Amino acid sequence: MSQIISGTQSPARPSREKSVLIGVGVAGWLVIGILFVLYGYGQTWRLWGIQSRNPFFLDLRLIAGMVQTLHMGLDPTLQNPGDPRGRLFNYPRVWYLLAHTGLSQADTLSLGVLLIVLF
Repeated sequence: MSQIISGTQSPARPSREKSVLIGVGVAGWLVIGILFVLYGYGQTWRLWGIQSRNPFFLDLRLIAGMVQTLHMGLDPTLQNPGDPRGRLFNYPRVWYLLAHTGLSQADTLSLGVLLIVLF
């Protein structure tokens, strides 16, 4: 108590539990990365009974498709030829701001990784 009052408290260190949790998380991502290399994307997820679809980040391709459809002069909520599956765009219109970036299907992987890192 006297250390706290006098201001001589030692700098905070991460707890052992927090360090273990971070280590387990990093190890888990490493294992998944190695399995991607060894078995491929789809087969890795099927090991755990998780369905995967091609192309990867299919949900983000809807956003890139929306940008391409807007550049064609069409309304992606009515028809969306820019989307690989032709799905109508049903996300909030705030995503239309990305139309000014020139986003394309080729940028889907980068956008997906960026969103994962930001999360």
